[in-house]
Amino acid sequence: MEYISTKNIYGFNDLTPYNVLNHIIKYDWIKIDSISDYNLSPHDVIEQATKLGIKITIRTLQRRTDEELVPQPYRTSAGRGVGKVTLYRGDTPAELYAAEKLKKILNVQYEDVSKIRQITIQENMKTFWVNIFKRPDFFAAYAWLKLKAKALDTGFPIFINWRLIPAWLSPSAKREIKLEQIASSENLPDEFDFIEIINPVTLTEDETPNFDKWWDVIKKIEANK
Repeated sequence: MEYISTKNIYGFNDLTPYNVLNHIIKYDWIKIDSISDYNLSPHDVIEQATKLGIKITIRTLQRRTDEELVPQPYRTSAGRGVGKVTLYRGDTPAELYAAEKLKKILNVQYEDVSKIRQITIQENMKTFWVNIFKRPDFFAAYAWLKLKAKALDTGFPIFINWRLIPAWLSPSAKREIKLEQIASSENLPDEFDFIEIINPVTLTEDETPNFDKWWDVIKKIEANK
């Protein structure tokens, strides 16, 4: 019989599709991969989410799981006649927090938040940061990551400053958005060195694709800082 490995390229057992994606944005400070991190029962998730200000029920947790707003849980049999045990990853409450907060901030549907979350999971790490000033959905994904880091009470050494300039204040008589990315080099993992060379950009009305969406997203995030 041919032996088929159950471990992925990182050496961990592939428990869920979330772990086997070829391109995943990884941060050493919030990286969770191993079976030992599937240590929260549904009631544990609800309790920790409540401490973060997110009140949910078991049924709601199941819906958020189905909507791909949190990592898929690990399910295993508890023994004959006993049923199944469901364990969630340790960062599940933080992802619930990020989902609820981003939905409220952007005034979007859960389906939209799920798509934003998928960007952080599926997009190539360098592509994500290089294009973060080109796509408003990438910027929203950055906001999701910041919210998750906040819930985990951990550092996030990448910051983006922005300034919304109304038309009457702009030399071009058009609305402008100025964006600048700042990386804290002392806290930045070596593989993120390329981030430090990203230059500030100016997005201009009638010249930048999806400018109205950019303006709307940043204005909503700014109002909830």
